[in-house]
Amino acid sequence: MRHHFGSKDELRKACDAYALDALHAYVERAMADGGLSDPKLIAEARAPLHPYQLYLARALIDGSEAAAQIFDEMVAMTEQILRQIDTQRTDPPGADLRARAAVTLAMALGIPAFRTHISRSIGTDILSPEGGRRVIQAVLDIQSHPSISPDNARILGQGLDKPDT
Repeated sequence: MRHHFGSKDELRKACDAYALDALHAYVERAMADGGLSDPKLIAEARAPLHPYQLYLARALIDGSEAAAQIFDEMVAMTEQILRQIDTQRTDPPGADLRARAAVTLAMALGIPAFRTHISRSIGTDILSPEGGRRVIQAVLDIQSHPSISPDNARILGQGLDKPDT
């Protein structure tokens, strides 16, 4: 390790950079030529990320300076994706882009971070083809069927401005 990288910290930096490069490639490919609406393109672009999912989730939990930089870069990439998605919305977003990107990313990273627990709950490893399929089906169902109507969200959001009520 010292021979190639000099220290454990330098090895980690190299691993972080490698994982981020793979993530950048995914975002570029997913956003190219309307790729966000092409399931086959998304699946093909996502496949190379599988080896890095657990690494990125663990790296982000440790709270290091490197983890903060990785998270910030991933938020910026998520903002790019949301900007593209927002062009197809029929209503304006109810929260600012940065907050939506950070929360979306945190929710997505929670899946590999809780791999052991989710896998145990659904009876298969979430990184296996079957487990991955089941997780994606669940995410698609959750995201396509909101649990709060737009009217209720507006009413609840108004309550944020009046915390004593």
